[in-house]
Amino acid sequence: MGTLRIEIKPTGIPEVIAWLEGKFKNAVRLSADEATDDTLTEAKTHAKAGAPVDTGAHRLSIRKERLARPRGYFTYQGLRAGGYVRNPKTGKLVDYSKILEYGSSNRTPRPHIRPAVRRALRKFPDHFYKHLGGRVKLV
Repeated sequence: MGTLRIEIKPTGIPEVIAWLEGKFKNAVRLSADEATDDTLTEAKTHAKAGAPVDTGAHRLSIRKERLARPRGYFTYQGLRAGGYVRNPKTGKLVDYSKILEYGSSNRTPRPHIRPAVRRALRKFPDHFYKHLGGRVKLV
């Protein structure tokens, strides 16, 4: 018995591949953006729940922040605390968030933002696959 060899040389495949890569790349980028946003929403909730409270001004100052996207899949987002909110006791903008998180020579650190981000990051893959699954159906 001999062997049978069939060779297929399709035409138009580079265009189809380019189209699929474009669709998939966009789906990945959008899903990563949404997963990052979901993750930071959770982190913000955890950070506010764990924040030390005297007047509540520091807790109110914890917010999500979106930065510029230089290129590629990555979006730069984060949590920020301080500023924008006035402490009702002093009337000044909240400027002690870094001291609360990291401590100082006079204060013991009370980390609540970094642990909240670490805790929320564990769920990033779940958020990512949820959003990607809504865009790309594999059977």
